[in-house]
Amino acid sequence: MSRHGIPRRESNGCTGNGSWKQGIVAPGFNYSMSDLAAAMGIHQLHRADPLHQRRGELAVLYRESLAEVEEIMLPQTQPNRIHSWHLFVIRLKLDRLQIDRDQFVAELARCGIGTFVHWLPLHMHPYYRATYGYAPEDLPAARRVYLGMITLPLYPEMTEEQVRYVGDSIKDIITRNRATVLFGHGQDQLLLARKGA
Repeated sequence: MSRHGIPRRESNGCTGNGSWKQGIVAPGFNYSMSDLAAAMGIHQLHRADPLHQRRGELAVLYRESLAEVEEIMLPQTQPNRIHSWHLFVIRLKLDRLQIDRDQFVAELARCGIGTFVHWLPLHMHPYYRATYGYAPEDLPAARRVYLGMITLPLYPEMTEEQVRYVGDSIKDIITRNRATVLFGHGQDQLLLARKGA
């Protein structure tokens, strides 16, 4: 599977019996690494633990800063797992806001905060839409989660002040764009308010 799904052979050379002929028996991967990438990776290994620790510290700051914000969901940790904190992804509760995810991202950009959106659901990728005829609505749960996701900045050189600034900016955007309860009960009242009913 690490060689494009091509089975390994006893000999890698060309022989008269055609052992050079290889075929892909299953979709696989290319886990080959160049010498340059390996050299860089070895050099970086001694920094892996301190960089991971710093990311964890910044993630704690984010979680503390945004803990009381009811309009977002924070990433969860498990006591028996080590989180890499490669990304810090929040999920907007769009039924509690008057703006959508893209407008929220634009508001963060106006504050000078660069964000990203990861993990487009597979059924929404052009290949799967063209090949299998999927529409975004065909998998509504995946689409709903995707439409509320935002990856916040998180890198080891980030300062505590920058994390607080991101958190304060998020809270300010939510305060200005929180859905107003007009009438109704439960989730219905939030949806009605968001539509301007």
